[in-house]
Amino acid sequence: MKQYTSHFQIRAFQIAICVLLLCYIGLKPAAAQQKEKKKPYSFLKGADVSAGVFGQFTHPSANATLRQGTSLSSGALFSLHKSYHWWLGYDVNYGYTRFNEHYETYNGNGQVNKTPFAEVQTNMNEITAAYLVKGPRLPFGLKPYGEGGLGALIFSPTNGVVHAGIETLNISGQTRFAGLYGAGVDMPLIADHLGARFEYRNLWYMAPGFHNGGPLVSNRPTVTQEPVISVYYKF
Repeated sequence: MKQYTSHFQIRAFQIAICVLLLCYIGLKPAAAQQKEKKKPYSFLKGADVSAGVFGQFTHPSANATLRQGTSLSSGALFSLHKSYHWWLGYDVNYGYTRFNEHYETYNGNGQVNKTPFAEVQTNMNEITAAYLVKGPRLPFGLKPYGEGGLGALIFSPTNGVVHAGIETLNISGQTRFAGLYGAGVDMPLIADHLGARFEYRNLWYMAPGFHNGGPLVSNRPTVTQEPVISVYYKF
């Protein structure tokens, strides 16, 4: 009887070892697969980057003696969009364009003289960040959004001297704080990763005076409008 019992225990032990080995062999690939799925968090996960071109249209600013206008121009815009929820996201932007600031005076009748008394060619670099809100998906897969934020506009004249009437003025670069607001729509083209973006942006800021000490300073706010067409890639 003891021999039978001992034989049974050995057989049970062998079966248990076999079951444990099978469980180990079966669970090892699943554990490895689960480990592969737990990839480290990526900053770009769910974000998109875009590159586009825009047209620049700036409203004139004026005071009692000076009217400051801006020539039309085109530029480039690079952006990063990141959303955590439809109501919570952000974007950061860098833009570049070049245009002419022209300064006009008034004649005795209160009308603007047709010939500018000074003109400054300048580069404008934009660095902005904005709060991003996304709307519900529209027909054809369109994804609308709105943005509002702050940043800086860096004006860098291409020449350090400007002729204003009979005067010669020294000028230098100037940075203006700016408010950004706008809206746009994303249109997926290839799955959800590649698409086109159509956007209308507004930049509110004080018109630049280039630290010249007076004749070119209007001390008035202005608004630059930028319709943008971009291509984006979503990670």
